[in-house]
Amino acid sequence: MLIALTLLFLFGGCASPTGMAADQAASREPPNRLVGTWIRPINNQPDKIEGIRFDDDGRFGLVGIHTMHGLAWMREDDGLIVTTNTGRYPEPLETRLSIQTLTDTTLTLEGDKGYFRGTWRRDDTSASRITGQVAYRERIALPHDAAIHLTLEDVSRQDAPATYIASQVIPTLGRQVPIPFALYYASDAIDPRHTYQVRAAIVIDGQRRFLTTQAYPVLTRGNPDHIEMTVQGVQPKQPLSTQPHRKTLRVEDLHLPATYSGQLERHTGSQGRITLNLYSNRIFFLRKPVETPSDDTRASGHDHGRWYLAHGGRQLVLVGRAEAPYKLAVKDSETFRLLSLNGSQDRLQHPIDLARKDELDPFGDPVPMTGMFRYMADAALFTECLTEASFPVAQENDYLALERAYLGHRQTAGEPLFTTLTGHLGQRPKMEGEGMEPVIIVDRFDTIQRHATCPMRNALARLQNTYWKLTELYGKTIQFTAAGQGEPHLLLRPSEHQLSGFSGCNGFFGSYRVDGNQLSFANMGATMMACPLEPNIEKIFFSALKATEHFKIFGEMLELYDGRNAVARFEAVYF
Repeated sequence: MLIALTLLFLFGGCASPTGMAADQAASREPPNRLVGTWIRPINNQPDKIEGIRFDDDGRFGLVGIHTMHGLAWMREDDGLIVTTNTGRYPEPLETRLSIQTLTDTTLTLEGDKGYFRGTWRRDDTSASRITGQVAYRERIALPHDAAIHLTLEDVSRQDAPATYIASQVIPTLGRQVPIPFALYYASDAIDPRHTYQVRAAIVIDGQRRFLTTQAYPVLTRGNPDHIEMTVQGVQPKQPLSTQPHRKTLRVEDLHLPATYSGQLERHTGSQGRITLNLYSNRIFFLRKPVETPSDDTRASGHDHGRWYLAHGGRQLVLVGRAEAPYKLAVKDSETFRLLSLNGSQDRLQHPIDLARKDELDPFGDPVPMTGMFRYMADAALFTECLTEASFPVAQENDYLALERAYLGHRQTAGEPLFTTLTGHLGQRPKMEGEGMEPVIIVDRFDTIQRHATCPMRNALARLQNTYWKLTELYGKTIQFTAAGQGEPHLLLRPSEHQLSGFSGCNGFFGSYRVDGNQLSFANMGATMMACPLEPNIEKIFFSALKATEHFKIFGEMLELYDGRNAVARFEAVYF
């Protein structure tokens, strides 16, 4: 029914389907009362609105909801079926809702799941649409999974990039060109003094295989709201497996701790060495030569923070004190390629290959650190602010001054106090068990304060309204290989705190509660498809979500914790 419904609405022209008309006639409300635009404030952003639009030709449009696209709608007695999709997954997704209230001004929707539950008010002036069709001249048939991606942009300024206004993704579902479309946008986003155009692309197997090669102006300056677009075929990109420096790497392949080092050739002709230490608790320390004054913290000779693997293990990302993360290409399992010295700044004229050394080089260079220090039962622990990682503190060097200051300021045993110090990371025998562990060595104690805490980090991605791709479960890399299926992911929508995602073979949904960095999931349900190819991922994924108590975001990596241990890690993906 899902595919048939979507095909009927997307490609059936402007006439309403016969079955839909019968359903509407049987309903208690006039058949045209639902048609129009309904809006509500965006949760936690009362000055912004989101909207849903029901057109009398069966098309369903979304306004201000950029994480999904509307496709079709149909009445079913007091029920409502809406069909949506996303840019990453163009296949139609059906949501069933019940209509609790429908008047000339108010629409209230309910259901076991779905983003659209809640109360909406009518505002038929808030949304409009551009219609048309997309075709090409090549004598090539489209595969069933091809999708048309449309984007409305403001191109008024020739000296600046185009400004995004709205987008739409149309699944072809086996249909061939010409293919009709409707692209919805917020009416107040259009300035009659500006110039707007629509771009189109046909995406096949994740690659844009057809593109518009001419401008299609719309809406203002006498331009229409109906256009017929022609796209032109382009050569597919070279497969990643044949591109240089695009090896994939798993966390398990690193065998940490480890040191990576390379030679920097300055433009002055002088040389310097760059050393990178990676630790299994996702901490990095970086030593680099500088030519700028030492009071410029961005150009400091040292940096430290959190690391993670991104883009399917093809990139190592270091989130430290620099304004932007360092991004290193994975050349092979033993080598990373560094492109800049200070995140996105100071791009190197010649990239540096950092090769793994035979032994760990725990360079003892003192580094300024801030964190929460606590001492109890002869055990000292330092939780560093930038990384939020906790380390035992070695009772050597200037440690005694730190302990004395702590005992003089604390009011209760084990109370964490904000501390600044200069120190370095070293390796010492474990207090329990065999082997070595990383510890903080205090080279110089600075200050301790009772009424201070670590500052908030500037995360590059937001917890909510972000597509989070699953990369690890309980420290093990997830490399999803089930052909023809979507990757495991998570999406938290702030409206009514709804959770949705894909486990690897089943879609799932539920609710979530967030309070500061506390996070928990509840009322979870899922479809019941069998998982013959990846049977364990779903079970472990659901177990991790159930165990989640709080979260952390470093750069564009999300970590879920069950207390002290990370149960899952995700990477932010943008479309």
